[in-house]
Amino acid sequence: MVARLVYLGTPELAVAPLRALVAAGHDIELVVSRADRRRGRGTALSPSPVKAAALELGLAVTDRLDAIDPAVVELGVVVAYGRIIPADLLEQLPMVNLHFSLLPRWRGAARSSGPSWPATR
Repeated sequence: MVARLVYLGTPELAVAPLRALVAAGHDIELVVSRADRRRGRGTALSPSPVKAAALELGLAVTDRLDAIDPAVVELGVVVAYGRIIPADLLEQLPMVNLHFSLLPRWRGAARSSGPSWPATR
Protein backbone atom coordinates (compact mmCIF):
# COMPACT_ATOMS: atom_id res chain seq x y z
CA MET A 1 0.00 0.00 0.00
CA VAL A 2 1.40 3.37 -1.01
CA ALA A 3 0.47 6.27 1.25
CA ARG A 4 0.57 10.04 0.85
CA LEU A 5 2.82 11.24 3.64
CA VAL A 6 4.22 14.29 5.32
CA TYR A 7 7.69 13.70 6.79
CA LEU A 8 8.94 15.65 9.81
CA GLY A 9 12.63 15.33 10.64
CA THR A 10 15.84 17.29 11.11
CA PRO A 11 19.17 15.52 11.90
CA GLU A 12 21.30 13.14 9.87
CA LEU A 13 19.82 10.04 11.52
CA ALA A 14 16.42 11.00 10.09
CA VAL A 15 17.71 10.92 6.50
CA ALA A 16 17.80 7.12 6.09
CA PRO A 17 14.10 6.63 7.00
CA LEU A 18 13.17 9.40 4.53
CA ARG A 19 15.16 7.73 1.76
CA ALA A 20 13.61 4.34 2.64
CA LEU A 21 10.07 5.73 2.38
CA VAL A 22 10.84 7.24 -1.02
CA ALA A 23 12.49 3.99 -2.20
CA ALA A 24 9.41 2.05 -1.08
CA GLY A 25 7.30 4.20 -3.39
CA HIS A 26 5.48 6.32 -0.84
CA ASP A 27 4.28 9.69 -2.02
CA ILE A 28 5.99 12.26 0.21
CA GLU A 29 3.85 15.35 -0.30
CA LEU A 30 5.89 17.57 2.01
CA VAL A 31 8.98 17.43 4.22
CA VAL A 32 9.03 19.64 7.31
CA SER A 33 12.40 20.37 8.88
CA ARG A 34 13.91 23.12 10.99
CA ALA A 35 14.76 26.45 9.42
CA ASP A 36 18.23 26.90 7.92
CA ARG A 37 20.84 27.93 10.49
CA ARG A 38 24.17 29.64 10.47
CA ARG A 39 27.05 27.24 11.04
CA GLY A 40 30.66 27.97 11.78
CA ARG A 41 32.13 31.44 11.50
CA GLY A 42 30.55 32.40 8.21
CA THR A 43 27.24 34.08 7.67
CA ALA A 44 25.98 31.55 5.14
CA LEU A 45 22.88 29.59 6.10
CA SER A 46 23.08 25.81 6.16
CA PRO A 47 20.10 23.47 5.71
CA SER A 48 19.37 20.58 8.06
CA PRO A 49 20.49 17.15 6.81
CA VAL A 50 16.84 16.17 6.19
CA LYS A 51 16.18 19.32 4.17
CA ALA A 52 19.30 18.74 2.08
CA ALA A 53 18.28 15.12 1.40
CA ALA A 54 14.70 16.11 0.57
CA LEU A 55 15.89 18.71 -1.94
CA GLU A 56 18.23 16.12 -3.47
CA LEU A 57 15.23 13.78 -3.82
CA GLY A 58 13.15 16.52 -5.43
CA LEU A 59 10.67 16.80 -2.56
CA ALA A 60 8.85 19.92 -1.39
CA VAL A 61 10.36 21.25 1.87
CA THR A 62 9.26 23.81 4.45
CA ASP A 63 10.06 24.80 8.01
CA ARG A 64 6.43 25.71 8.79
CA LEU A 65 4.04 23.26 10.44
CA ASP A 66 1.09 25.33 9.24
CA ALA A 67 1.99 24.33 5.67
CA ILE A 68 0.75 20.79 6.37
CA ASP A 69 -2.68 20.18 4.84
CA PRO A 70 -4.34 17.22 6.62
CA ALA A 71 -6.82 16.98 3.73
CA VAL A 72 -3.99 16.16 1.30
CA VAL A 73 -1.94 13.64 3.29
CA GLU A 74 -2.94 10.42 5.02
CA LEU A 75 -0.20 10.13 7.62
CA GLY A 76 2.60 12.06 9.25
CA VAL A 77 5.93 10.34 9.87
CA VAL A 78 7.98 11.97 12.64
CA VAL A 79 11.68 11.11 13.00
CA ALA A 80 13.78 13.25 15.36
CA TYR A 81 11.90 16.39 14.36
CA GLY A 82 12.94 18.44 17.40
CA ARG A 83 9.88 20.63 17.87
CA ILE A 84 6.57 20.16 19.64
CA ILE A 85 3.74 19.37 17.25
CA PRO A 86 0.58 21.31 18.17
CA ALA A 87 -2.31 19.28 19.56
CA ASP A 88 -4.73 20.54 16.89
CA LEU A 89 -2.51 19.12 14.13
CA LEU A 90 -2.20 15.81 16.00
CA GLU A 91 -6.00 15.66 16.22
CA GLN A 92 -6.39 16.27 12.47
CA LEU A 93 -3.66 14.00 11.12
CA PRO A 94 -2.60 10.55 12.34
CA MET A 95 1.14 10.40 12.97
CA VAL A 96 3.73 7.76 13.75
CA ASN A 97 6.93 8.56 15.61
CA LEU A 98 10.12 6.63 14.96
CA HIS A 99 12.10 6.77 18.20
CA PHE A 100 15.75 5.70 18.29
CA SER A 101 16.24 5.19 22.02
CA LEU A 102 16.64 1.60 23.14
CA LEU A 103 14.91 2.48 26.41
CA PRO A 104 12.43 5.28 25.56
CA ARG A 105 10.55 4.76 28.83
CA TRP A 106 13.62 5.88 30.76
CA ARG A 107 14.69 8.82 28.59
CA GLY A 108 13.86 12.52 28.57
CA ALA A 109 10.77 13.85 30.32
CA ALA A 110 9.46 10.35 31.11
CA ARG A 111 12.45 9.81 33.40
CA SER A 112 11.10 12.16 36.06
CA SER A 113 8.06 9.93 36.63
CA GLY A 114 9.95 6.68 37.10
CA PRO A 115 13.02 5.18 38.72
CA SER A 116 16.39 6.64 37.83
CA TRP A 117 17.48 3.43 36.10
CA PRO A 118 15.54 0.34 34.95
CA ALA A 119 15.70 -2.74 37.11
CA THR A 120 17.60 -5.68 35.68
CA ARG A 121 15.76 -8.83 34.73
